[in-house]
Amino acid sequence: MKRNISLITAISIVVTNMIGIGILTTPGVISSYLTSTGQVMLVWILGGLIALLGAVVYGQMGSLMPHSGGEFHYLSRIYHPILGTMAGWVSVIAGFAGPIALSSLVFAKYSLNITPVNQFFSDSISVLFKEKMIALLLILSISLFHVTRTRTALNFQLIITGLLIIFLILISFFGLTHESGIAAETRSFYSGNELNFGLALLLSVYSYTGWNASCYFAGHIRNPKRNLPLSLFLGVFIVIILYLAVNYGLMQVLGEQQLSGQIDFLSELGTKISGKLGNQLISATVLVILLASISSMIFAGSRIPLLKKNHTKIMHFELGRTGIAKMHILQVGIASLLIVFTRFQQLLLLLTIVLIFFTILTAFGIFLLPWKRLVVSKHQEIGVKLSAGALLLVLIWLVINSLGQFAGANFGLVILAVSSGIGLTLFLIFKKNYRNTSKQKLQVSSI
Repeated sequence: MKRNISLITAISIVVTNMIGIGILTTPGVISSYLTSTGQVMLVWILGGLIALLGAVVYGQMGSLMPHSGGEFHYLSRIYHPILGTMAGWVSVIAGFAGPIALSSLVFAKYSLNITPVNQFFSDSISVLFKEKMIALLLILSISLFHVTRTRTALNFQLIITGLLIIFLILISFFGLTHESGIAAETRSFYSGNELNFGLALLLSVYSYTGWNASCYFAGHIRNPKRNLPLSLFLGVFIVIILYLAVNYGLMQVLGEQQLSGQIDFLSELGTKISGKLGNQLISATVLVILLASISSMIFAGSRIPLLKKNHTKIMHFELGRTGIAKMHILQVGIASLLIVFTRFQQLLLLLTIVLIFFTILTAFGIFLLPWKRLVVSKHQEIGVKLSAGALLLVLIWLVINSLGQFAGANFGLVILAVSSGIGLTLFLIFKKNYRNTSKQKLQVSSI
């Protein structure tokens, strides 16, 4: 597989994987769990630090095993291919198809705020049907674009990433120049409920989801030992700065009380800034954000080599053009089923717990690497292990806290079981392709 993705392109895909449905919906919900502006900002800082710890751990994994697939590849090599297969299916369903479907539905909702789009449909058609139609056409069109015009799609990704960053900076600018909101906040920085703080932190972690995006297409990145870790770290750092600035701006313009509990706060923001025109402009720019996010998720998710026929050669996990096209079909199919048959906003939050489970396994794998045989300094080894240990402690606490609080948490475990069951079934069907793999010792790349 040709390595044709530059560092800048990889960073742009990481950024747009992270900035999407999370930052468009969670600030209001996070504010409802907390009792001070200081706590809100602290939660976003801590969520960013957790993502940075993950970037350090996955960056080390990716530099040693620079092939596509993310957890699918790492867990297959460190533990067993059966665990990698489970992680791969969970990633496809919970990490990509689910967010793609939900982001597409939100894209459809905002697109109907644009007068010409709404007038395109007959008044006799229900709003729900319009939304599902737009969402299905959107993911199908973007997938076809990525399959037939990969290089053009990546260049397009760079352009919309720039537009996305400009939009978030504008929100921050409005906040900095606005006179009301956060200045009136007088409540204690540390006041509030610890369990609610944990739920708010989980939502913040969800908003940073996507920080490991470049691991899924590592086999396409130039000089992966250097560029893969850099793309993760720089991508996360950029998003942390943007998220802190945006949340400060939102609280400054809307005020914490008006923001608290609101999902569609951006429409209110646009109206407050410039009436109906502001509402239309905000809706248009939100569409750009969602378009960038959906495009990057479709690209990254299609690089998980679940449908590769022969996994007996553990060093050759990359998908060819046909395999990538098949993964696009699978991804679009799953996302389409979710769009047509489910209402899964709460489910998506629960799936965050499922994804965290496999991140925990990957972080623990750091301690199983053959460090004595690796060309890595002692300081680097200690730094990565400390990062992995801290990441494990935080994620385990988040899962325990969340399972005790979410009313539907048991349903999340059911999703985990179903997703893992799919992977287990497919592994048993094709286990002959894996026999030689499971006998091989873990090897690391020397490139």
